[in-house]
Amino acid sequence: MDASRESLGAATYAVSTRLEGATHVVSVTGSIQWEHADEFQDYLPTLINAETPNLVLDFSALKFINSSGLSALLAAHRQAREHGGELRLATKQGDIIRLLHITRVDALIQVHETPEDALAAIA
Repeated sequence: MDASRESLGAATYAVSTRLEGATHVVSVTGSIQWEHADEFQDYLPTLINAETPNLVLDFSALKFINSSGLSALLAAHRQAREHGGELRLATKQGDIIRLLHITRVDALIQVHETPEDALAAIA
């Protein structure tokens, strides 16, 4: 799936997905704000199942994520675990890493510098 959305005055939001073995790699660009959070939360569960239980979220081009986006991460993490898989994040963005640390999301979901590092950690 490739999706791109732009709202009046709102930051751009784009998602692209590729399959690497049993792992979907989802690259998110722009910002996950209120106008995109529901779409993001609805999309992630469609990727996780018994055949593809793993998910890597590439946030290297993500500028902002709100609390609804964080909630979507936690729900996807739970779903991946239920299917025997894992969810990993990839980002070097300082603001995103700080937010994950402050909210303690990084205590549940491992954060890697690159999608390749996250994929290697799952394998």
